[in-house]
Amino acid sequence: MGKIDEHQYLELEYDVPVCPTAINIYETFNPGAVVAVKIIDFKGKWETLWSTKKPSCLNQSRIFSPPLKDTMNRTNTVRIEVSCKAAGTWCEIDAVELVGIREGAVDPVDDTEFIASLQSLVNNKEFSDVKFEIDGKKLYAHKAILAARSAYFCDMFRGKNQDVVVLKIPSLSSTDMLAIFHFIYTNKLPRDCEIKSLITLTEASLTLGMPQLKTAAVYRLLESLNCNNVIDIVLSLKESEKDEVHELCLRFIADNLAEVSKGPNFNRLPQSFLVRAVQEATANMCIREQQQQQQQQEQEEKEVEEDNDDDDDDDDDDDDDDDDDDDDDVDDDGGGGGGDDNDDDDDDDDDDRDDDDHDDDDNGDDDDDDGAKFYRFQVRE
Repeated sequence: MGKIDEHQYLELEYDVPVCPTAINIYETFNPGAVVAVKIIDFKGKWETLWSTKKPSCLNQSRIFSPPLKDTMNRTNTVRIEVSCKAAGTWCEIDAVELVGIREGAVDPVDDTEFIASLQSLVNNKEFSDVKFEIDGKKLYAHKAILAARSAYFCDMFRGKNQDVVVLKIPSLSSTDMLAIFHFIYTNKLPRDCEIKSLITLTEASLTLGMPQLKTAAVYRLLESLNCNNVIDIVLSLKESEKDEVHELCLRFIADNLAEVSKGPNFNRLPQSFLVRAVQEATANMCIREQQQQQQQQEQEEKEVEEDNDDDDDDDDDDDDDDDDDDDDDVDDDGGGGGGDDNDDDDDDDDDDRDDDDHDDDDNGDDDDDDGAKFYRFQVRE
C-alpha cells in the first residue's frame, strides 16, 4: 500500500452567507477522518472553527457536528479538511449542512431609534426630491438614499433631473414598492409583507441590483413556510425564481412529506419536483434510521460494559468468601482445635509427673531427707 496523503480537503460554497452556529457533516464511509473545519473571514483568510490532530475510523456512518468556535464572520464558504490515515483507505462525505444566522436576522447593536428615524422618511412627502407613480398612486422618496442602496436607482438618477419617475418593472405593485422602500431605508422588510409580495421581491432584487433584498425576502419566506402554503408557493414561482426559494421549498416538503402530501394541490406539483422530494425524504429517513441504530448500538455497548463491571464485582466477592473459608479451616486444624489438643496432652504429661513425684515422696520417707531432696531435683531436671 502506498503512503496515505493526509492533506485532503473539500471547499463548499453556499448561496446565502451566514454567521455559522453549526456545521453538520454527513460521513457515510470510514467516518472520523475530518480533522478541521474552516470558513473564509471578511479578510478573505481561512478561520479555523474546529480542529483535531487525531483522525479516527468508525464502523458506523454518522452525522458529525463538531463544537464550533464562536465567530462574528458571515460566510458562504466552508472548508472541510480530512485525513484518511486512520482508515488506511478512502473516506466518504455525502453532504455538509451549514447552519447559521443570516444577515438581518440579528441586530448586533441596539439601533431601534436610528431605524425608527429613517422609517419616518418612507413615503414622506416632506423633504422628498423624487416621486414615483405606480398603480395610479404617488410614492415619495429621496434620490440620495435610493442611489446609495440600489445600482438600478443610481443609474436612473445619474445625470438626470427627474421629479417624477415611472418604473419599468411591471411586476411591482405599489405595495411591493413600499416594501422595497422600507427595506432601503431600514434594512428590514415590513412585518406584514405577504408571501406573494415576498416572492415578487426575490425577482425584483435582481433588477434593482439589491442582493441583500433577496436574502431578506428568502429568509422571511423560510419563516413563513408551513404545510398549508408551501405547495402554493412552489406553484407560484416563475422559472427565473426557481433557485434558492425552490430549493428551500423542496427541503421543507421532503422533511414534512407525510403531512404535505395530504394537501389538495399536491398532485399539481411538477413530476420532476415530486421525484426529487421523495428521493430526499427517503435519504433523510435512511439517515435517521442510521442515527437510531447507532444510538441503539451505543446503548447496548454501554449495557454490556455495565454487566462486565458487575461480573468483576461478583468475582471479587467470591474471592473474598474463599479467603474467609481458608481462614476458618486454618483455625480448625492448627490455630483452634489443634491448639486445644496440644494443651490437653501437656496437662496429661504434667499429671503423670505429679503422680511420679508423689510416688517418689512416699519412697523417700525412708531415706535421708537431704539425699531425697537432691535426687528429686535431678530427676525433674
